[in-house]
Amino acid sequence: MRGHPDRGAAQFSPRCNPGIQGGALAGGLKKLSAPTAKVIREGAVFEIPARELVPGDLILLEAGDYIPPADARLLETVNLNIDESALTGESVPVEKDADFTAEEILTLSDQKNMAYMGGTVVIGGRGGRAQVTTTGG
Repeated sequence: MRGHPDRGAAQFSPRCNPGIQGGALAGGLKKLSAPTAKVIREGAVFEIPARELVPGDLILLEAGDYIPPADARLLETVNLNIDESALTGESVPVEKDADFTAEEILTLSDQKNMAYMGGTVVIGGRGGRAQVTTTGG
């Protein structure tokens, strides 16, 4: 260290301490990656942290949206297709239809009037509107 007095001091500088910077960076990234949802409350559209969704909330679904940590019954759909591969293993997006009804009990992947947590809206036209039935995740 002789002839370079500043080299020894660098390890004590907060700007060079990866623990301090890393913690702040991780917190910032966590904030950026926290899922949000477009919800209709009191007649207005709000973008809220998805963890604040409650059963009964009305949510908007548009192309590119990640389905928040909630399951929802579709109330309105316009060209709505959802990638449910994480849930079903199917490689093709599922066409959804709010008006779909069935006479028998169906598997999750056959319930065309539901959106499940973890899916991604891939084609949306105007997308859809849904009512949250369960939350978690």
